[in-house]
Amino acid sequence: MYLMSHPHLCAGLGLLGICLLASIPAYADSWVVTQAVNVTNAVTMNQTNTTNSKQAMNAVNLGNSTLNNSSQTVTAGNGVTMNQTDANSSKQAMNMILSTGTVNNTSQTVNMSSKDLTLKQSGSTSNSHQAANMMQATTIEGNSSQSVTGISDLTLEATSSGSVQAVNMASATDMGGLSQAVSASGNVKFKLAGCTNCYQAGNYMNTDNITASMSQTFTGGTIDYSESTGANTGSVQAGNILIRKIGGTVTGTVSQSFNGASINVYGNSTPHSVTQAGNYFAKR
Repeated sequence: MYLMSHPHLCAGLGLLGICLLASIPAYADSWVVTQAVNVTNAVTMNQTNTTNSKQAMNAVNLGNSTLNNSSQTVTAGNGVTMNQTDANSSKQAMNMILSTGTVNNTSQTVNMSSKDLTLKQSGSTSNSHQAANMMQATTIEGNSSQSVTGISDLTLEATSSGSVQAVNMASATDMGGLSQAVSASGNVKFKLAGCTNCYQAGNYMNTDNITASMSQTFTGGTIDYSESTGANTGSVQAGNILIRKIGGTVTGTVSQSFNGASINVYGNSTPHSVTQAGNYFAKR
């Protein structure tokens, strides 16, 4: 399922009943888009045997345009399972924004209704991205936000290489004013099994330049980090991850907050250079 934003497009797809609403100003270069999905049944998203593909409930793909004062919202009433299997260089999300232009004052929101959220990458999946909220642009600015609330149990599991899994994921050349928040009341499990150079996070940001203050907040119950089998060399597991380019500029502050009832760390019988943390800030 891949949905691309168009004006006044409303489509019912199976049980999801997805409706996309786009309000477009007179000039085509700047868009205001509102998208909402309300799902009462359990949802399983499968992205299988594919390369360079995209799958989402709400999706905006605008190229070199500006997305202003927009929103994407998903309300999931009975849990969501997201699977990427043998999906290379692909993207999967509940809310997805892809732009080579600017995203300004835009929100992505998921309400899990006290049900479980599972993200799983398996098989030969490599260099792929998987998230509840995904925002990628040249510039992300203004009071933009990504929020996932009402999670019961949260599980992230990866078995391949070079991939990124996060509940909230954002990447841009210039980033400022963005806030990310994840809240899970139950068990949180970060699992690596033979995943080299992978990132697993509640909140994930990747940027060259930090242009204004940004924040990440992760809250969970019992939080488990596990590196079970295979070589997981160079991988990172953390509640909050922010990666900044070496030589990039910083004109704003970064706030990272990690909260858990308890934390357990399970290593591999053959240790590898895996970083496990509550908050992780690094240069690339």
